[in-house]
Amino acid sequence: MTTANVHIGEGMSYGSLSKNHYELERQESAVRDQNKYTFPIHEHVILSENAYTELQDKQTEIIVKRDRKYQKRGEHNRVVGTIENYYQRKNKNPKIKHKQANHFPLVITASNYDDYENLASVLVRAGVTENEFRHAHVNALKKSVEAINDLGIDGLSIDEYYVHANEKGVPHLHARMLLDSVDGHGNPSGNYGKVLQNHYNDKYIKSTMERFRADTDTSIMDNLRGELSSLVRAKELSHDELELVAEYSTLTRTQGPIFQNQQEHINHALQKRYEKEIDEYSDKSSRLDNDIYYIQGKKSDIENAEEQLLEYIQELDQDYRAEFEYLEISADKLKERENALSTKERTQENKEIEYNNKFNFVAKREKELSEKENAQKQKDDAFEEKIKHVNSQIAGIKTNLQKQQKELAKKVEKQQKEKAEIELRNARLAAERVALDNQKRHLEEEEKRAKEEAEKQAEIALKEKRNELRKERLNSQLDMLDSVEESLSVYDPTGDEYLNYAKQHELTADYYQTGEQTPINHQRETEMNILERMSTEHEDVAETRVSSIFKRVRNAVRELPKKVKELTNRVLESRIGVEIDKRVTNFFDMNFSPTPEATKTSVKSDMDDILLDIFAQDANYVRQNTKNRQNSKGRDFDYPF
Repeated sequence: MTTANVHIGEGMSYGSLSKNHYELERQESAVRDQNKYTFPIHEHVILSENAYTELQDKQTEIIVKRDRKYQKRGEHNRVVGTIENYYQRKNKNPKIKHKQANHFPLVITASNYDDYENLASVLVRAGVTENEFRHAHVNALKKSVEAINDLGIDGLSIDEYYVHANEKGVPHLHARMLLDSVDGHGNPSGNYGKVLQNHYNDKYIKSTMERFRADTDTSIMDNLRGELSSLVRAKELSHDELELVAEYSTLTRTQGPIFQNQQEHINHALQKRYEKEIDEYSDKSSRLDNDIYYIQGKKSDIENAEEQLLEYIQELDQDYRAEFEYLEISADKLKERENALSTKERTQENKEIEYNNKFNFVAKREKELSEKENAQKQKDDAFEEKIKHVNSQIAGIKTNLQKQQKELAKKVEKQQKEKAEIELRNARLAAERVALDNQKRHLEEEEKRAKEEAEKQAEIALKEKRNELRKERLNSQLDMLDSVEESLSVYDPTGDEYLNYAKQHELTADYYQTGEQTPINHQRETEMNILERMSTEHEDVAETRVSSIFKRVRNAVRELPKKVKELTNRVLESRIGVEIDKRVTNFFDMNFSPTPEATKTSVKSDMDDILLDIFAQDANYVRQNTKNRQNSKGRDFDYPF
């Protein structure tokens, strides 16, 4: 059969669903009348009246303390006010894949529509009413709720549920599961997966959900098996019917929406892990590129500083040369003036005072020029020292630059190697990801093929089972015709009466295409072969044929007493009358003066002998005819009708 199912409706509001679907007055899907059932088919069961209110008060108190802390810090944008606002804001976080809350709607079912209806139809024929069958499912589901609470999962509990047995299909429950948990900061947590991981001590969410599902499904099916066993124990069921009940209440697999959700969660986490690693490597590569760019910028700054220093030296050199040229021009002018003064002294001795003054002036100028030349020399020496110092600095800078260039080259080489390793690792990760995707696709295809093959085999087995049932039905109808024939052969050993009776009810066929009609129970094996061929080619045609034979045989059996009465009257009128005349004649031939008593005794004795003789002969004929017919073998014919 199909699995039991516990489905957690994450992100759904139990209160909204309760108002719009669970409550009877708002339930538009109800199709069954309560007056036809002896138990409540729609029921609201409260296991703990105050559990939800206490949970709300407890978590509200935590939120109040949390809001006070943020208010004292001045972080008013982090104040939420209510527990509902807290979860609403939490679920807006894109990192939260599964919606969180402190309660979830829970749907608990067993079986499915097709399996439920098929077994119900079988058990009805065995005397189990639909009321009893549906009641057994409801009792099993109620016990399963208690079993889930008894699992002892800290933080998870069911406080109320609705029984929905008034809808079309399988009975099911809508329960409210409460989640009482806190995160690492002491705030309310709506992550039921974390609670289950703590309970099963399992760090993998997929295996955790599988274990939870196995516990709940096993509990549901165990309770259903117990209820059905109690139900059919007082009924007279065949071996095949008991096997159907056992197969129906056996857990064959644990799958469903909860596993689909968790598998999506695991795939999402795996995807996030790969994306995180790729982002880390991308960040590292980006930082490496930034370091290279920074070193190259520093190198450019050093080169610019060197160029600026050289330009400064060149400017100093140009200033020195300009000042030196000015001093040379001044000295030449003084020499020219001295020559002029010497010429005037030889020619104009009367101007000695003027000459002396001019001479003193020249001497003074020479002294000034000498002092200036000394100052220039000192300046030149200082400039030379400065140039030497600058050259020393340039040499140091060049040395440091060469050292930094070597270190930079080593660092760049190292970073290039790391970058190459990162690219190689990214390539391996990409290849692994492709391989994982291919493996996942292959597994999905294999699962799909296995599912299709299982469905195909199940359909073949079901078809064979239906064919066997049709054969059993046909064989039982032919057995009934054998009984009818035996009853009629008592009155007509030739079989004509039975042949006419079978023709009258359309229970004969021209098997040899000769125009001669043969009762279908005389060709039992042929009828079975015809039914087998019909079941292979057109199953609906085979079902129609068996149903048609069933109706005609039923009519023949229903009208048999009338036919037997007619034949009995006919036999008594013909054969017994003749025998009585013969016995009377013989009696009077042997007794010329019979007494009334002797006549009465003789008539009674003769009547008993006549009846015994007639029916004994007919019974021997029937037994011999039946034995011959059972030993005859059928042939494979085309459909006679």
